[in-house]
Amino acid sequence: MLKYNCNIMLSPKTQIVLIRAAAVVTGILLIVAAFGISTNFYLLRLGIMTGLFVLAALFFLLGYKSLGIAGAILGLLFNPFMSIHLKRHIWVIVDI
Repeated sequence: MLKYNCNIMLSPKTQIVLIRAAAVVTGILLIVAAFGISTNFYLLRLGIMTGLFVLAALFFLLGYKSLGIAGAILGLLFNPFMSIHLKRHIWVIVDI
């Protein structure tokens, strides 16, 4: 079986920069959502979902399958198209 190796395509420094950038942007959006700074929750959920799916894809490519699965599940939870309706206090816990 042929195994895909992303390490050949991206240098370690590039991998770190991509993961940190996606994590910082997603983290900022999660903080904005947790504190209720923005009232446009659909746009926040879209940004958070995109960031989580990017992180999940990067983790899968780097071989961290459990983190990739966790990111994909959280990305589905923040999906703005088929919303999962939870109470506000539960969303704050998920955001943190």
